[in-house]
Amino acid sequence: MVVKRLAMVLFLSVFLMLPLSAAMVSFLVIETGRRENIPVHELTDLWENGLMDAFFEAGHIVSNAPIMRLAIKPDKDLPDEAQGDLREALAGGSEFLILALLDYESSSGGGVEKLQGVSLRLFRTKPYKLVFTQQYSGAVSGSSKEALAAIKKAAQVLISHVRG
Repeated sequence: MVVKRLAMVLFLSVFLMLPLSAAMVSFLVIETGRRENIPVHELTDLWENGLMDAFFEAGHIVSNAPIMRLAIKPDKDLPDEAQGDLREALAGGSEFLILALLDYESSSGGGVEKLQGVSLRLFRTKPYKLVFTQQYSGAVSGSSKEALAAIKKAAQVLISHVRG
């Protein structure tokens, strides 16, 4: 009986001593090329939810800023309009900020908007540094389930850089 208890204590001690690798990660999603007076595109919501789900499922603590919309694609890694979100992430204890920049293009006449590309950027908050960037051309195609799987696969690339 004593041997079983001792074995159980040793077994549990090993698990308690393992380091946990949960990082606090903030997300900011920006749409570009869309008109101001229309709601957030469903693909934008899918990207935000897919990225956050993947990080949460990997054991990270996640938060997000409201989806932002800019008229044109910014030329800076972190647009000036997003500096406040970086400060909030830092103040909230986030170790990383992930910017998902979704670039839309309207068809002539202002009709259907098509996702032209997605840029994912991973920043360390302290010290501030761009850690990784990746581009995805064109829209995620297929059903929502297939698109979500593709987005989570893209998130796995980012997760590997958060752990490393």
